[in-house]
Amino acid sequence: MSENKDCTQCCSYNNEFCKQWKTRVTDTKTAETCNKYGMKKQLNKGLQIRQNKLNKQAKKRAEIKPEQQDIVCFVEFSEKIIEKINGKYRRPKNVIKGHGLQIKNRIILTNSHCKMVNRSTLKITKRYEGIPEWATPKLVALYNQDNVSETVKKPARKRCNTCEHFVYSVDANTKSAGYRCEITGRFTRNYKQLVLCMAPQYKRKSKANLDS
Repeated sequence: MSENKDCTQCCSYNNEFCKQWKTRVTDTKTAETCNKYGMKKQLNKGLQIRQNKLNKQAKKRAEIKPEQQDIVCFVEFSEKIIEKINGKYRRPKNVIKGHGLQIKNRIILTNSHCKMVNRSTLKITKRYEGIPEWATPKLVALYNQDNVSETVKKPARKRCNTCEHFVYSVDANTKSAGYRCEITGRFTRNYKQLVLCMAPQYKRKSKANLDS
């Protein structure tokens, strides 16, 4: 049975990424020695239709429309709250209002959280030409910078799984699969054991290796 194992058939596999190991999958045959491997559950027709609908909505929310490419402005919005009662969703009745800085298809709130503009329950009610009174220093800094798209991303931390010395291997003693650091020889089985690398030999993977 181990010869038929493949990462694409694992329940933790999603878009070339493993949710258990928190790393991008480069070889799908590593499932043969993975101790976290689990087969996907077969969905019935009703659940499959719902899952396809949710995937379609997520793709629509993440889409950046042509008219949103160069938008950087402060906005006010209203959002309908979807409530679930006794396991069933009811038609949204309550509406909340908020404000933030719109950058392309996202609205950055004053508490640094984000909301997607393309959500069906969200509607922009007002756009500001300048900087309003409620704008925080962080939002003002994002508004005044030329390249806003790069500042939204958090700086990458020196995690084990982003280093070239962190490779997939099998423990010779326990015969269990995991990842080993070539510098310190440290062996990890799950993502919780990953730490911020303090070694001076740390070398970040190139973008091509991270995407592959």
